[in-house]
Amino acid sequence: MPIRLFLKQSHGFDDEAIRVMGLAYEFARSELRIIGENNLNGAIATKIIELAQTGERDADKLCDFAIEGLRPPPAVSTGWSSGT
Repeated sequence: MPIRLFLKQSHGFDDEAIRVMGLAYEFARSELRIIGENNLNGAIATKIIELAQTGERDADKLCDFAIEGLRPPPAVSTGWSSGT
C-alpha cells in the first residue's frame, strides 16, 4: 500500500520527498510487521506526513518518528503494591 494513497494534492511534496516518505512508510510497516491492509497504515502515514511537512527528508528519522508515535506510553508506577 503506497503512501501516495494518504497524500492530498494540497501537501505539495516533490517527487523526491514522496519517495523518501514512501521508504519510511514501508520501513515502519516492516518494523511493525504489518502485511496488507491494517488500521495502523493510516496512522503511520499521518505521522510521516506530519514530520515531512516540517522539512524532514531522512527516511530513517521519519520511520522512527512514526513508530514512536504509535507506541503506548510506559506504565507509571504508583508505588503501591497489592498482596502485601
